[in-house]
Amino acid sequence: MQIGKVQDLDIFGDTLFVATKYQGVYIYEIIYDNQGIYDSLQVLYENQEWAVGKDIERIYYSSTDQLLFAIDYNNNTYLGYTKFLLNDEEDYDDLIQNSCGPDANSRRFFINTSNTNPEIYVLYKCFETSSQCVGDPYSYVSSTTFSPLGGSLYEEFSLFGDFSVSTNCGDYGVDDLNVDTNDMYFNNDQFFIANSYENINSFEIYEKTGELVDSYEVDSEVKSIYSINNYVLAGTENGCYITLLEGGGISDNEDSKLLIAEGYTVYDIHFNENKLILSTGIGGIIVYDWDGNSMDINENLRIYSSYAYTARIIDNVYFVATRDGLEIYNIEE
Repeated sequence: MQIGKVQDLDIFGDTLFVATKYQGVYIYEIIYDNQGIYDSLQVLYENQEWAVGKDIERIYYSSTDQLLFAIDYNNNTYLGYTKFLLNDEEDYDDLIQNSCGPDANSRRFFINTSNTNPEIYVLYKCFETSSQCVGDPYSYVSSTTFSPLGGSLYEEFSLFGDFSVSTNCGDYGVDDLNVDTNDMYFNNDQFFIANSYENINSFEIYEKTGELVDSYEVDSEVKSIYSINNYVLAGTENGCYITLLEGGGISDNEDSKLLIAEGYTVYDIHFNENKLILSTGIGGIIVYDWDGNSMDINENLRIYSSYAYTARIIDNVYFVATRDGLEIYNIEE
């Protein structure tokens, strides 16, 4: 699908959310035929304004609050209430922008909706080449809490058609990261960080309050990080490490570690429908059968898409975000 460079995807039910670099944000309904087989996509929403001067990198839909979140490269967070976005009335199509981070580039975010008010955790990077960071480049994770003036965010939107909230910036975070940090994930109240140093390739676990729990060195630079159940997965320049977590940290047992996709650089990791999907850039995506609870993992298929950034699956249909657009692969059983 020719909608420019697609940088991120999210799926909820039969709705697909797409973030592009130059052409904004799209929301599609996934259409099935009478036999329940994938047929096509129907555009529910598209807005070029999500792209103008923003360079949207990540997107996430919170079904709890009916909010669509996004971040751009320039440290801004955006929110849109989908009930209004999918309404034809233009007055309700406003994007809510929040600039709650440092003067740095935002690279990854995670939305925690387990509490009353959503918390947004963002990985920021300030490079040596940036004027404000000459001689002092850095990376760190900070948080923002959105607190409505009354009730829940859903009620705030529904009752007033407006976003009347206060933001609490930087309550806590992880602030001792190297500028070469590539990725961040949040699971079970812990941050998982792809935190490589000049001569040390590693990934680390931090408490929500910022304390280091454990770290593990690997053979090549860590590009992506993910955690599910009691496992952490680290995508590197030479495959993906799957490591068991024990006692809140990383297992010392070598039998509890596994390397897959050797020879591939793994830029993104996603798990759904008992399928582990590794996005490998020029190598497309590699899909494994996995239950998420064991070391029993088997390669299922490879899809040689265009340069793949990330991918999602629903009902054996793979949606791949690529440099050349959105690519869709319907895999029969």
